[in-house]
Amino acid sequence: NSTLITVVDRIFPIVNVTFNNTNPAINDPINISANATDETGLLFINITYNMSGILRYANYSVSGTTASIWNTTTVDCSGCLINYTVYATDTSNNVKQNSTLIQVRDTVVPVVNVSINNTAPTIGDWLNISANATDEVGLIYVNITWNMSNIIRHANYSVSGKTASIWNNTQL
Repeated sequence: NSTLITVVDRIFPIVNVTFNNTNPAINDPINISANATDETGLLFINITYNMSGILRYANYSVSGTTASIWNTTTVDCSGCLINYTVYATDTSNNVKQNSTLIQVRDTVVPVVNVSINNTAPTIGDWLNISANATDEVGLIYVNITWNMSNIIRHANYSVSGKTASIWNNTQL
């Protein structure tokens, strides 16, 4: 007479993740390294990351009770937030995840186009200045600064969004 005892593995793998760069700028590489362990055995390690609204995957088949994987990604967005998640799956389909958010520095300067209605004004003329500004992350302020008779003058505008158009009329 024998008794069969089945032991169910309910222990999740352990996942440790490191990054070489947690403050990247556009075009910087990010190297991710993941180490996983499990008392009975590993099956898969997956890296999922969302950059620029595109979900990307790196999938690895592994074996044994320990495994290490790595991946290099080049940042293709400025000022964006990248969500990295590493999943480790053991041979009993227990899954453990480790998520990390990385904020990419905004290093791309806004683009500004300026036009002036009169490049040779005389006293009493009106000078009309208009500007269009764009930024892939977003604008907060647009400022016009001019020097008239050795007096520095400013026109400051609070704006929002990725594009803004402003103008100023000054009589000389």
